[in-house]
Amino acid sequence: MNHQPRYGAISTLNHWITVILVVAMFTLGYSAHEAPREAARFLMGAHIGLGFFTFFFIIWRVGFRLYEGFPKSAESNPAFAGIARIVHWLLLLTLLVLVISGPLHIFTGGHELNVFGWFSIASPTGEIEGINDFSGELHEFLAADGLLILLGLHFLGAIHYFWTRRQATPADM
Repeated sequence: MNHQPRYGAISTLNHWITVILVVAMFTLGYSAHEAPREAARFLMGAHIGLGFFTFFFIIWRVGFRLYEGFPKSAESNPAFAGIARIVHWLLLLTLLVLVISGPLHIFTGGHELNVFGWFSIASPTGEIEGINDFSGELHEFLAADGLLILLGLHFLGAIHYFWTRRQATPADM
């Protein structure tokens, strides 16, 4: 019996924890932009607080994937396999840039990073206007546009994967 390559339990757990964190971070960040001022402050505070913990998880996740690599693709079409590999790498890179650009934007704005009111991390940089503007724009672009496009491609790839797997005969598996 020919088994398809699979991700291990740690990778699967990493994936679903990342899904939960990304959905929560996106929902908080997007809602903060649409909410009235007081609600926006609360939502952005929650976004930043959760982002502190998300930072460490994403750094660990990207490091784990770099160490482990990706399993060999089960996709028979080399073009689809290549696209899937590129989308996976771009997703990891985008998440990495997001968890770096968020705190960078806070710090280069001359602000401390407040984690749910439990503790704060002082800005190591002080105010740096050019970097502050760039990091904020990059963070918003990647979250609102880049990440959504990549997640859409990832979702379509998952549908393709499960559809073709469903169509395969038991002898093909």
